[in-house]
Amino acid sequence: MTSKGKGLLLGLLGTWGLLVLYGLTLLLLEGPEAALQLFLARWWWILLISITFGVQVGLIGYMRAYVRNTKTPFTGGVAASGTISTGSMLACCAHHLTDLLPFLGISGVSVFLTRYQVPLLLVALIANIFGIVHMLSVIQQARLYDEGGVLQRIFRWRMRPLRNAILAVSLILLPLGFLFGAEERPDLPFTAERKIVLEPQTKELSGVAITVKPLPFIWEDDLSFEVSFDTHVGSLDFDPREIAVLQDEGGRRYRAHTWEGSPPGGHHRRGRLIFPRLSTPSAHLELTITDVYGDPLLTFLWEIEGSQETP
Repeated sequence: MTSKGKGLLLGLLGTWGLLVLYGLTLLLLEGPEAALQLFLARWWWILLISITFGVQVGLIGYMRAYVRNTKTPFTGGVAASGTISTGSMLACCAHHLTDLLPFLGISGVSVFLTRYQVPLLLVALIANIFGIVHMLSVIQQARLYDEGGVLQRIFRWRMRPLRNAILAVSLILLPLGFLFGAEERPDLPFTAERKIVLEPQTKELSGVAITVKPLPFIWEDDLSFEVSFDTHVGSLDFDPREIAVLQDEGGRRYRAHTWEGSPPGGHHRRGRLIFPRLSTPSAHLELTITDVYGDPLLTFLWEIEGSQETP
């Protein structure tokens, strides 16, 4: 295989490898829905970091293949470039600690990493760009390229001054990123907070048994409840969104915006009732069900303080 071919192959494998690693990390920690949400929230960061990571892997493969194929002396500069590039590629993975630390239970450090996720992503990207330009500088200096190729056209510009300029600019940008880039509430599907778990409740009124199970949540999320209706005295023809109201400790009332479940009719209905996220955290939640066969309201109450939590 030619030097260019090997470099291209390794570059593609490096890009896809980092994307797969990132995806598997999220799938294992949060599940497919959270993985998709994170990609949509940070897709351009993820792609840029993965692509620049792959370019570094490709350049390393290209240099080694070129030296081997052309019997070029393996100079100290070429050897050093591999070491520096490996360090920069390791730096590009540092932002994954934001995903892993909550799972490991190091919550204090995780709060910092989540708050400063964008600056850390910037560090990863700049480290990759610096590594790329450094390796191009070594290739240019050692003349590890063929005449008339793409690299010769790129090397109309001197890489070493460009590398030094990137280093100088990064020393200015990175402190500013940490100073102004902190996020109070990152728009990601996971944070250092722990999910609140509440117990299911079952109540019966006029022959209708209603079971409500709150799904684990954090305050930044919409609130979802698994609800079942069972009866043998009539048909369950109502819209659950219209008969359910959620209320917080401040008396603010929230209407469900989604019902994912059985259509109207029949004696048994099950589904998920979804409410918008609360304005502020609440010490208790109160869900009321009204107008089932014209009966008065049925109340489900959960105290949040001291409730069970899960990572």
